[in-house]
Parts: sequence; C-alpha cells; structure tokens
Amino acid sequence: MLTKLLENIGLNSKEAKVYLATLELGSSPVSAIASKAKINRVTSYDILEKLAKKGLLNFIVKNKMKYFSATDPEIIVSEYKKRAIELEKALPDLKRLHGDTIHPRVRYYEGL
Repeated sequence: MLTKLLENIGLNSKEAKVYLATLELGSSPVSAIASKAKINRVTSYDILEKLAKKGLLNFIVKNKMKYFSATDPEIIVSEYKKRAIELEKALPDLKRLHGDTIHPRVRYYEGL
C-alpha cells in the first residue's frame, strides 16, 4: 500500500521500494538497502542517487563507504504542500495560456 502511495507522487516501483527500505533501516550502506528492497545492488546505487537528487534521501561517507538515510516523511509532505501552493498560485496564468479565461481586448480606431 505504501509503495502505491509513493508511486502516486512520482516515484517508480523500484524507487518506492528503496525509499521504504531506507526509511525502515535508517542510516545504512547500499548493500543492506539493496537486500532489504530485494533489488540488485548495482541498480540500487543509481536509484539511491536519483532519490538523493530529489531530496528524499541524504548520505554521508564513513570509512570510505556511503551510508544513506531517508529524509523525514514530514519534511517531504511539507515540501509537496509548498509545491502544490505554488502551482495553485500559478493557476490563473496557466488557465490564461490555455485559453480558459477571457482576455481584455483593446481596440484602436483611427479617424473620427
């Protein structure tokens, strides 16, 4: 159920599995996350890097190994709420571009 929920916000199924595994394990190396998510370790590296770029994961380097940890879900929810508010503010401009709103028209006449 949580996997489907994460897919609804834009993650694919593998990304959702990796995020949930990282959330459950805490700060862990890639090998532990990959085995928990039941995904190939090499594929997990790519997925973890993508999730880190999206802001869903953080990583630190200890003893020349990367340890990934999931961002707090409350922070993620607040970020998505901010994005939704920004999109809602832009809605009139988007509707105008789409042609849903009436544009004021100005006509100029020459002569009397």
